[in-house]
Amino acid sequence: MSLNDVLNKYPREETSLIELLLEVQKQRNNHSVTKDEIAAIAAHVNVSEAKVCSVLSFYSLITDKPKGKYVIQICRDIPCHVNRQSDIVSTLEQMLGIRVGETTTNGLFTLETSSCLGHCDASPAIRVDGRTYVHLTPDKIKAIIAEYRGRV
Repeated sequence: MSLNDVLNKYPREETSLIELLLEVQKQRNNHSVTKDEIAAIAAHVNVSEAKVCSVLSFYSLITDKPKGKYVIQICRDIPCHVNRQSDIVSTLEQMLGIRVGETTTNGLFTLETSSCLGHCDASPAIRVDGRTYVHLTPDKIKAIIAEYRGRV
């Protein structure tokens, strides 16, 4: 779907801004919004590009910084923390060769933290490409990463 197709789905009102940004970002393989798209969205909803950028910087679900094809979100809330989430982070960082907040050089994975993923009873938990994994161990993490690497 082209940018114009997405823009035409929404009213030319500022109240459409967040939904527009989310949908435009969803259309891109690197889960980000480009400067050209920011300009087009700003013009469509009749706000300044600075306003669009302020929304981008405020909401963690929207970004102008490219991410990997698969974004791995690690729950950072208390239940996951007390259930050895640090082992999961260490395993992911070691396997991927990156730290939290970084993207692999091949653009396949981005590693980031997230607030509660809603699976406190089954912690620790991560979400990859919209799918949640629970009751994690380092061995389960290795299998999950192998599965996503195999999709390429």
